[in-house]
Amino acid sequence: MAGSLEFINQFEVTGTVQTLDCDNVFSDKYDVYYLTVALKESSAGNDQWIRMRLIDNSGSVITASEYDYAQLAMPSNTGFYDTNRATGQNVILYGGIGYSDDTGNGGSLYVYNPNDSSSYTFLQAQAGSTVGNNLFGTKGISVHKSAETIRGINFHTTAYWGSGTVRVYGVK
Repeated sequence: MAGSLEFINQFEVTGTVQTLDCDNVFSDKYDVYYLTVALKESSAGNDQWIRMRLIDNSGSVITASEYDYAQLAMPSNTGFYDTNRATGQNVILYGGIGYSDDTGNGGSLYVYNPNDSSSYTFLQAQAGSTVGNNLFGTKGISVHKSAETIRGINFHTTAYWGSGTVRVYGVK
């Protein structure tokens, strides 16, 4: 992606939580946003996918079945494979797993046209973590299939995070 980045905000996981809202970060100033995501689970053995939902213009997390997504898994110990393809979902599986028993998760996410109320919001993610002694990468694409103004993004897990940071940038 060509262009420079302008820092917008940083969100920290403090304490043991299941959700992190990155609210009031999307505006009419940019068409494309770039996020860095590093989230780590609080206890070994949970090993759950990081999940995402968008936050609408009123500040509500969108839980309707309006998300489609697809992912490519890229483990270091076997061949690459398509995984987690779904339509009409109430959540997006982010391309990463927040493992606690090793290095956690690191990744990035592009968000396209979130402030355009006449367009769907598209997301493109990539992430890496370790699973046991193996590296585990993912790439994913997703879409929110409702044309509306989006002002933020919600990350959540079915386990618990103990630490982490999400940084949001506008792409000039």
